[in-house]
Formats: sequence, structure tokens, C-alpha cells
Amino acid sequence: MLEDKEGERGLAGRSADRPESRPEGMQEDTYATYEDRPEKAGRLQAVMGCLFWVFLGLCMLAGMRKVGLGPKKTVAAGLVVAAAVGIHSRRMQKTPGYIWKILGIEAKAGRKGRSGKKRIYEYDWLRAMAVVMVIVTHAVQMDIASGMVPEGAASYWMTVLYVFCLSCNLLYVMLSGALLMPYKEEKLSDFYLHRLAKVALPMLVYFVFYLWINGELEQIGPHTPGWILSRFFCGDTPRSPHYWLMYVILGLYVVVPFFRYMLKSMPYKALTAMVFLSGIGMYLKTYSPIPCAVDPLLSSWIGVAVTGFWVTRKETRRYDKPIMALGLTGLLITMYCIKTRDDFLIVCCNCSPTMLMISAGLFSLVFSVPKIFSKGNVVLSVLGKYSFSLILIHWIVLYFATRVVFQIYTSQYLYVGGILLALSVTLLASLAAAFLIDNLVVVVAETGYEMMVDGVRRLAESVRGRGGRKQARKDAL
Repeated sequence: MLEDKEGERGLAGRSADRPESRPEGMQEDTYATYEDRPEKAGRLQAVMGCLFWVFLGLCMLAGMRKVGLGPKKTVAAGLVVAAAVGIHSRRMQKTPGYIWKILGIEAKAGRKGRSGKKRIYEYDWLRAMAVVMVIVTHAVQMDIASGMVPEGAASYWMTVLYVFCLSCNLLYVMLSGALLMPYKEEKLSDFYLHRLAKVALPMLVYFVFYLWINGELEQIGPHTPGWILSRFFCGDTPRSPHYWLMYVILGLYVVVPFFRYMLKSMPYKALTAMVFLSGIGMYLKTYSPIPCAVDPLLSSWIGVAVTGFWVTRKETRRYDKPIMALGLTGLLITMYCIKTRDDFLIVCCNCSPTMLMISAGLFSLVFSVPKIFSKGNVVLSVLGKYSFSLILIHWIVLYFATRVVFQIYTSQYLYVGGILLALSVTLLASLAAAFLIDNLVVVVAETGYEMMVDGVRRLAESVRGRGGRKQARKDAL
């Protein structure tokens, strides 16, 4: 206490007008530089941040040149990177801890995010789980299709693994339902504009990368933008078989705002019955020996999304053990179908009851073990932030880097070692590529999109304002 009081007395007794308030021998101008240090530190931080983004941009351009980017296209790409550097430099000056935010790490954010809302780390775990599963399933599928896995027990268990990992498709759709279907006051236009910026626009950017890697952008002319948009709109995505799921998610976004209103007042029992009917509809479509002419909408992906909303409700926690038991049952049925049926991919994947049971079981598993899954870490935060981009880019990395460059196959090192090695290399390389593309290309597209939307809104407000003034003058006359 004595030290605190002394400190208060000393601070209160000082005055900038008194000579004794300055250290002995220090001149007026020298003393002033102490007050300028925060400003100088800020300028130094801005310069270092700018150099950081310039370095990343040069690394990206060098990598693109190495895989065949021509000189003229390199200049165009350089202009995009320069714009990205300018955007990040400006944001760094306005946003404290901007680099941490870019990395997906909120400094000292703790359990709560910047918005003050409690962060649900279970969703991050499920995103990371889905990323791992999509890489594993595609890596194993490639090696089985190319004959790298011999027939017999090895082929059977590898098939079981990749079919189980195909539940990643349902995990993504269920996450969309869990995160977007809870009621929220949001304008319909704001909802669609935001999803266009955060989902459709990155999809388009990565789609262009797929076209370039596939050698379809050799001749660029005035017709190229329209041709790209036409291909993107039609879903014609060469060497990117996972893109179909992105279109499914976009389709769900169209109806999500309306489901918010419907589910807002729906009793939990009615919601449970809705999920039950969804499973029955999937059973009739998949296993019924007598074809059913009635195709309930809930037996499709919208039913999967509603299941994601239901399984994350607090009331569902008392059913976690039965749901996990259903998930295990679904896995056993899947294993039996793989053993006995040639059409197992039709009856066990995507909107099938067994796959829905497995995916719901994984959700319940994550939410039923809070000691593990209610805690976050740095790796989880980074994977959660870039999970969507990881899904978009992983096919290029898996096909060209993991297999062609490093020649890593899941059949190597007693299978377990090969799977882990292929997963690690693909995940790390995909994360690096996603980080560069998101922050040096997508950010420019998003900024341009936001400027265009703001301009249209200001123009609309101006037109409405002029219309209101004209009407006021008419009323006055």
C-alpha cells in the first residue's frame, strides 16, 4: 500500500512546467520523443505488416510461375496481389490484432468472441473432423480406383474407411442447418448478400484456379469472364468432383431464411417428429422393395439440414446415448452392405438413413463429451476459420502435390502410415494454399463486391430521397 500511495503522490506532484519533472540533463526536444514512441511503433508495425504481405504475395506469384503461369498472367496476378497488400495494410492500421484475426486466432478472446457471444467449440471440432474425413475419403478412393489396394481384406477395410468418411458431406450440411436455422433478426437481402460474399464468391475464385490448373485458361479474351460464369453457373467443374456439395449448400441457403420462421415457433416434439419422418422418407427411397411414388422433400438434403438443427438443441442432449447407438448401428449396416452388395454406394451414402444415423451419432458424440470438445486450441481455430477453403482447394493439392510430387499413397507403410502421411501432407499444403488464396485473391474480390453493394445501396437511398422530396413538394402544392 505504501508503494501505491507513493506512486500516486509522485505522479500527482509532477508537472510538465517544472524543470525537476524531467530527468537530469535531458533537453526539451529529447523529452518529447518519449511521447512520440507509440506513434513511431505504430508506423514501424505498419511497415512490417506491409512487408509481411508483400513477402507472401511474392511467394504466391513464384509458386504460380513454377507451375506454369505465363508472363502476362503473372503481371495481372501481381496487380491483384498488390491490391490485396493495400487492403491488408489499411486494415492493419484500423484493427488491433489484425494478424491474429487473419490466422483465425482471437488474442485473449477466451471462451467468448469479440461479439461477446459464447463460442461453441463443438462446431469447430466438427468442422475439423469433416476436413480430415473429406481428405481421407478422397485419398483412399483414388488409390482403390487406381489399383493401389489389392483385393481382399485390405480392400474391404479401406472401402469401409472411405465410405464412413463420406459422412463428411452430411456433417457440412448439418452444420449449415445448426448454425443458420436458429431464428435471427436479419433482413432477407442482408442474408443473401452476405452468403454470396462468404460462400459463392470464394467458390468462384477457387473455380477459376481449377480451370487454370486444368489448362482451360490458356487463351483469355473478352469472352472469358462470361464463359467462366456460365461454366460456374452450370456446375461444370473439371477435376473437382467435390464441388457438387457446394452447390447443395448454396441451394439450402435459398430456403434457410424461410425455415427460420417456420422452426421458430415449432414445438420440440413436432421438430423431433419432423426428423423422424425425414429418416422414414430416406428409408423408403433407399431400401423399400416396392418403389414409392411419393418423394417427401424431407428425404433430401433439407431433411439433413433440419436434423443438424435438431441434434444440436439442448433438449436433444438427453438422447445422446441412443443417437450414438443408432450411429454405431448405421455403421454396422454399412459394413454389411459393403460386404454383400455391389450397389453399396447407392444405399449407404449421402441421403441414406444409415449415413444420417452415422452423422447424427458423430454430432451427439461431440456434444456429449464437453471435457474434450468444449475446449478450443490454436490448431482448431485455424482449421475452423479456413475449413471451407480447405475443402475447395484440397482436391488440387491431393491430386498434384501429394500423389504426383511427393508420390504418397494410402497403401504405403502398412496403410495406417500411408493414410496419416497423405492426410498430413495434404492438410498442411492445402492450409498454406487456402491462406494465400483467401488473403491475396479472395479478399480483393470480396472488397470489390462490398464496394459495389455499398454503391448500389447509396444510389438506391439517393433515389428514394429524391422521390420523397418530390412527393413532399407535390403535397405542399
